[in-house]
Amino acid sequence: MFRPKATSVKPLTTLLGAFFEKAGIAVPQETYNGKTIGKPQPNLVGRYEAALAQASYMSRLAYERNIVKLACVQLLNKNPIIFNTGISLIKQNINKSNTSVPAAPFIRTGSVIYKRQDWNKDAPCHFQLIDYTSYTSNCPYPGERILYITFRGTANMKAIVTDLKAAPSRLDVLLNNASLYGMNGATAFSNAGVNLQETGFQAHLGFVSSVKLVISELCQELEAYLNASKERNEPIHRIIVTGHSLGGAKASLAAMVLAGFKRANVPALNATSIHCITFGAPKLFLDYSRNVFNALLNDKYLTLDRVANRADNLLSFAVGTMTPILGITVDSIPQLPPGPYVHPGFMILKTETHTQSTSGRSRNMTDIREMFGGISRGKGAFNGLPDYAEFFNSFESVPSLDVNVYASKIHRSLFGRVFKSVRGADPIFDEIKALVNTLVTVTVDTATEAEAAAEAAQEKKEGENVGPAPAGDDEGEGNSSQSATVGGGKYTDEYKAQTTNLGPNHVVYMCEKNISLMCHGGYAGTSYAGVLKSWGNTFENATYVILKNGRMEYKPGGSLISAAPAAAPMQAPMQAPMQAPMQAPIQAPMPAPMPAPMPAPMPAPMPAPMQAAAPVTNNIQLNAAMNDIKAIEKAMMNVKSTMYNNPPTAGGKRRTRKTKAKARRRKQTRRR
Repeated sequence: MFRPKATSVKPLTTLLGAFFEKAGIAVPQETYNGKTIGKPQPNLVGRYEAALAQASYMSRLAYERNIVKLACVQLLNKNPIIFNTGISLIKQNINKSNTSVPAAPFIRTGSVIYKRQDWNKDAPCHFQLIDYTSYTSNCPYPGERILYITFRGTANMKAIVTDLKAAPSRLDVLLNNASLYGMNGATAFSNAGVNLQETGFQAHLGFVSSVKLVISELCQELEAYLNASKERNEPIHRIIVTGHSLGGAKASLAAMVLAGFKRANVPALNATSIHCITFGAPKLFLDYSRNVFNALLNDKYLTLDRVANRADNLLSFAVGTMTPILGITVDSIPQLPPGPYVHPGFMILKTETHTQSTSGRSRNMTDIREMFGGISRGKGAFNGLPDYAEFFNSFESVPSLDVNVYASKIHRSLFGRVFKSVRGADPIFDEIKALVNTLVTVTVDTATEAEAAAEAAQEKKEGENVGPAPAGDDEGEGNSSQSATVGGGKYTDEYKAQTTNLGPNHVVYMCEKNISLMCHGGYAGTSYAGVLKSWGNTFENATYVILKNGRMEYKPGGSLISAAPAAAPMQAPMQAPMQAPMQAPIQAPMPAPMPAPMPAPMPAPMPAPMQAAAPVTNNIQLNAAMNDIKAIEKAMMNVKSTMYNNPPTAGGKRRTRKTKAKARRRKQTRRR
């Protein structure tokens, strides 16, 4: 069958497209032979994948206690093996006294805003400013200042319930809570022609309610950062809104709101580009609201990179080896929730085939590398983690970990990290340990690969609460049979006409099972192993300030908007003495947050979701409500199974032996 060959690639609305634009290269105008553009840019593609990896680092840290973030952000410019190993060592050795660490040259002020409402609603949000203006290489964003805004994903039972609330919610209730420099969010969107009363201007209830909880404080905090950058004449070049799992859905909503303000010509955002990068995010929009989001992409007020793990009818690989595992392997979360929900951005339609050669559109990461970077597939797995020089050189490393050693380890090392060797010294581990020792005194480093393998198996067992995606569902256009009821129909047709003319926003990697046994637990080389142990973690408002002696200090109990006047939020904290803020806050805030979730966590969960699902108005919402109840019951049963189906304790064995001994004595008595 004859297929016409594409002569140019489609315009990109991703971060990679922004990199090409800054480099002055018009990608769609480049000659294209159906495989690679005329002027491939491997360095840009390498930096792009490094940027995805760094965003994944931030999404991983969102699960951790604030004190862990303090030390780990200093590793943001290291490659994934160093980051994964470093975070493990830091978590083993950090304690409450570690409230000050040497700041990395690129690290600037950070903060955490945290708001909690009832047992099933909380929204930790981490801001971190990075300054690469003195860098010309060995970083993802040379010459730029980056502000990360990171949302935590599913870390506890409260968040699981939020994930499972499937009824749609109007988006104008979120926009009315947002205000930036006096501009109301609803006004910003309605002035741009968005019909706020359109039936389909809705999104997933759980995600909307979570972002609504914190969006007002988020906008205030962003104003504080923008005001400080203006006063210091240190412009923020890019705002990266990111998150993993549920955090990715929150990031999509928050990024849409901020991009709406940029489109409304809020002056403080004129010189700043806004980017959304999500990892394993679920579906959240209806058709019309998806198109509203996509209009921001098409008009270059926002970019989106929606990263998902799937083998796409290919092989995945066994833990720690390159042994293939037969069968399709996917992260099921991006395929949920079922029904009318769709992903933001543009993607390949089910009816499209051979898109790389016939239409100049990428289907996966291997396509992206080949089309835009001229990077061959090499010896690594199809859609595998990046192991080529241009990616490796976009980060800093340690002397013994060069690109060849990195390439041999990233596809095989458990959790993407190195371990203390039981057979003698390992220079890579020792060098990473020495690096971490400058941040936190390392006294515990005994973890072995065998212990990590057992931890990985337990992680997989605990993480199987969600279950497989519904049969026949995928990441595609959504359920068109319900489109007319929820605002689809013509909006679906409009989307399909647009998406074939633009590069896709989904970025597909393979599930590499050495990083995590769960496809949902490893993204862009970052291992999310251990996040389930964050269940019960208590967060709080806090700032991370850079002191005059070059150290970064953790100050609990406040954010930038409460730590200093809005005109100069970053300067005032720097003049505070090192010891004064550590005494009072550490002893009061740390015990205080615990009582709130503790009083009755288990009896309370079941009624709330049922009440939220009760006021149904149509059959779709009724079905969603019933699915909510079933899914919550299933999740609770799985958690109970994990809690109670453990091996018997020593006490249990003693009771069993006593029972058997009594039975033998009774039997002997009867014989006499």
